[in-house]
Amino acid sequence: MKRIRTFALITAFLAATLFSPSAEAGRVIDPSTQKIGLLFTENMELTSMTSVIYGRSDYSSSLNYKMCKSATDPICDAATEMMIIQFFALCEKASDVNCIEEVWARGADNKKISATYQRHLPNSGLGDFAGEPKMNLPASKGTGFVVKIPGVTHKGGTDEYLVALRNQTTIFKKAGESATNHTIGVQGLVGGISPFEIVRGEYRSVKVVDGYGSDGGVRVTPNGDSCFATDDGICAATRDFPSEYRFGLSMRLSERINGWFHGRIANPTITSAAGPSSWNISFEAKPVRVATLDFTVPTAEVDKVARDMIFNGEEWGVSGNSEGTRIVAGLDEERSQTLLKLFVPNFKDKATRTNEYWTFKTLSGFRDDSIYRCSKDFGALAGVVTTNSLLYSAGPPSFNAAESSLDYKVSSPHFEASGQEAIGSYDLLLRSDVARCIYGFTEAPIKATLEVLGADGTTKVATTVINEKDGWLTMSASGFGFSAPLVRAKLSQEKVESKPTPTPTSTPAATATPSPSPTPTSTKAVIAANSKKTITCSRGASVKKVVAVNPKCPKGWKKRA
Repeated sequence: MKRIRTFALITAFLAATLFSPSAEAGRVIDPSTQKIGLLFTENMELTSMTSVIYGRSDYSSSLNYKMCKSATDPICDAATEMMIIQFFALCEKASDVNCIEEVWARGADNKKISATYQRHLPNSGLGDFAGEPKMNLPASKGTGFVVKIPGVTHKGGTDEYLVALRNQTTIFKKAGESATNHTIGVQGLVGGISPFEIVRGEYRSVKVVDGYGSDGGVRVTPNGDSCFATDDGICAATRDFPSEYRFGLSMRLSERINGWFHGRIANPTITSAAGPSSWNISFEAKPVRVATLDFTVPTAEVDKVARDMIFNGEEWGVSGNSEGTRIVAGLDEERSQTLLKLFVPNFKDKATRTNEYWTFKTLSGFRDDSIYRCSKDFGALAGVVTTNSLLYSAGPPSFNAAESSLDYKVSSPHFEASGQEAIGSYDLLLRSDVARCIYGFTEAPIKATLEVLGADGTTKVATTVINEKDGWLTMSASGFGFSAPLVRAKLSQEKVESKPTPTPTSTPAATATPSPSPTPTSTKAVIAANSKKTITCSRGASVKKVVAVNPKCPKGWKKRA
C-alpha cells in the first residue's frame, strides 16, 4: 500500500509542474494557509515527462533515481531497479515492436483517412536514448510527434495533430547485471491524440531531472489553455476536435495485454489480435468533453469538514502560486471525489475550463476480486471503461452482489465553463466470457439493463445502448447530467434446465462438455454463482475450463496444474 501511495504522490507532483514551477509532492499543508483550492485536470501523464531511463539502488527515498544515458549506462549497470519511460515512434519495419502502427480519422461517410508523420515536437529531449533490440526497447526521444490528417481541420485551424503513446516499465535486477538480460514489458500504457495550435512566448521543452521528475517551466497560455507539448519558445496549445469525426490509433506490442483499459473516449471500437511476433491492438472512438477545476478561495470560506480533511497532517500533492495553494490529487482517487463534493459551494458546480480529449490508459490494479479473477483467467483484453466525467473509478466496475449489478462511480461539475449543463457519457465494453465468469452464466444469451442513478438514488434520464456481438458485450449511456451519479449495469439470463453430461466415450473429445449449472435468477443465487471456482481440464490436445462450486473434470479428462 505504501508503494501505491508513493506513486500517486509522484503523479500528483508531475501534474503540478504543468502549471507552476513552485510545486511539491507529498507536502503537509499548513493550516494557516490563507487561500486553498483544487487543481484537477486530465492528460498529466502525457504532458509532464519525456522519454528517460532511470536507475537506483538506494531505497531510502522514492525519489533516489539517477538518469541513465542508455540502458547500458554505468549508472544503470550498478542499479538494482530501472525505471524506463518510453514514447513510441511509428513502426518502420515489419519486425518492429512497441511502436505505433497507424493513426487515422473516419468521417460520417465512414471513409478512413490515414495520417502521415510530419515531425517530432519537441524535436529532442534531455532523456533521449538509443534502442536495444535485444530488450524489445526501441529508440525513444522527446514525447509525441505531429501527424497530418488531410482535410480533417480542427478548431485550431489546421489538419495537424499531436500523437503520444507512452509506456512505463520497471526492471529489477542484480547490481552489476546488464539490463540487456531483460526484455521490456508493457506495464503502463497511456495514449492520446490532440488537436493543437502553436502559441509563441516564454516556453521551453520539459526537462527531466534526477530524482524521477521534470522541470516543465510555463505550461499554460495566458488565457489558461494547457500545452500538450512545448519546445523552446513554443506551446502546442490544446484545441477542440472537428465534429462528426472518429479517431483511431493502432499499436504493435511485444507482448499480449491482459486486463482492462480506461479512458477519455466515447463509443469505442477495440480490436486485438496476435501477429507473427507481436500483439496488435487498435482503438477507434469519438473524443469527449472533460472539465478542469483550477481555483483558489479564502480558506475561511471552505466547509469545515473539508478544512479538517485537508489540515489533518495528511500529505497532498500541491501547486502553489500567488493565488494560493491548490491541491493536486489523482482523478481516480476516492478522496478526490470527497473533496469535489465539499468544494461545490466554492466553485459553484462550474468547471474552470472544458476541453476535448481523446486518451486511453491501461489499468494497473483491481478493486474487485471476482472481476480480477475472471479477467486474468482468459489471458486477453477483458474490458474497457470510458467516461467524460472529471473524476471516476479508473478500474472496472465493482460487482454489487446485493443488486446483482456492476457499479461505477463518476463525479464532475454540473456545468461546463461556458455555463451550459455538462452532458455525461459512459461506455462499458466487456468480453462476454468475462461477464459469464463474473455472474456464473451459461453460454445462453445475456440480457442487460443500464441505468444512471443520482446522488439521491433516483434514476436520471439517459440514453442507453446495449448490444452483444462478436464476443463483446457493449453498454453505453449518454445524455445524463452530473454532479455525482452512479452508473449501474445489471446482467441476467433466462433460467435453463440442466442437461445430463454426454458420455465422453461416445462423444468426440473436442465437443465433450460438463453439465451446465442452472442460471442464477435471484440475489442469493447470484452470490452463490459468483463464488464458483474454475479449473482447467485436458484430454490429449483438447483443453476446457469447468466452472462450478466444486468443479471436477469429466471422465477421461485430467485436471491441469
